[in-house]
Amino acid sequence: MDSKTKEILQKFSAKEKVELSTQKVELGLLQDIESDYDFLLNKIKPSKDKFYDALSDAKNHQKFLIKDSSKLENVQKDIISAKRKLKEIGLDKQVSALDKMSSKVDAIIKDIERVKNIKL
Repeated sequence: MDSKTKEILQKFSAKEKVELSTQKVELGLLQDIESDYDFLLNKIKPSKDKFYDALSDAKNHQKFLIKDSSKLENVQKDIISAKRKLKEIGLDKQVSALDKMSSKVDAIIKDIERVKNIKL
């Protein structure tokens, strides 16, 4: 084999090694990206599913609270009526107990109003 042929073969061999090396780097990069993607997909999907389940539960609870808020308003009206009657007959201790109950009902009604205003 003459020197010219040896030189051509050496250059071809060196070029081939560089190309193979570049392909290995590109393949490694692709595998890293696939690994990161799989990891994130396995982490994100369960969280996304839990989020939508929680959102659905929140909507159901919101509907329940809205539906039953009128019942609390009726209880509040009954408390006011009962307090008036108890005051007329002088049962102040019971009026005081109804005042405490009325305060709690008011707080719950305010909480429900805040829940009503949340758009789900």
